[in-house]
Amino acid sequence: FFQSCSDSKNSSSDTTSPNAVEASDELAAASQPTAQFAKLKVESPFENLDLDFTNLRCNTAKSQTLRLESGTSIEVPAAAFVDEKGKPVAGQVDLQFREFQNPAEIIASGIPMKVVGENGGESWMQTAGMYEIKGSQNGKPVFVAPGKSLQVNLASPVGGAYDFWKFEPEKGNWDNFGVSEA
Repeated sequence: FFQSCSDSKNSSSDTTSPNAVEASDELAAASQPTAQFAKLKVESPFENLDLDFTNLRCNTAKSQTLRLESGTSIEVPAAAFVDEKGKPVAGQVDLQFREFQNPAEIIASGIPMKVVGENGGESWMQTAGMYEIKGSQNGKPVFVAPGKSLQVNLASPVGGAYDFWKFEPEKGNWDNFGVSEA
């Protein structure tokens, strides 16, 4: 899950929040907490209630922009994906994308809306919108290739500069990637 959020209010009128999804082991390692605290996890409070994914398809041979009805777009460069062994993926790739824009969708998703600091303190997050994106080819997962990135231009009803966060299930916490580009 990815989100743009802030712990303070901002009143700018910008309605899109572009965010890059990249392969970045260095960034993730640099933001690992030093102490061990209880992990957060995505846990829906409701049974059988889940926001549907939008299914998209892209061709790995060329750069393209995928547009959703919400106004969100995803820019996919050529040769953007690798398989689980790190080998480049050729042909069609299926993407699944879903957005969480309002409090009901966020609550139903079970996405944790707090972040645990290095000292164990918790801070509540304020969001301008969140999304989840997954890729596969022939039913097997694909990953963003090293040196490549998908540019997600998340349409948001909330304006302003928000930090871009990525939830890391293995760590049970959020990584902060700084203010998203406007």
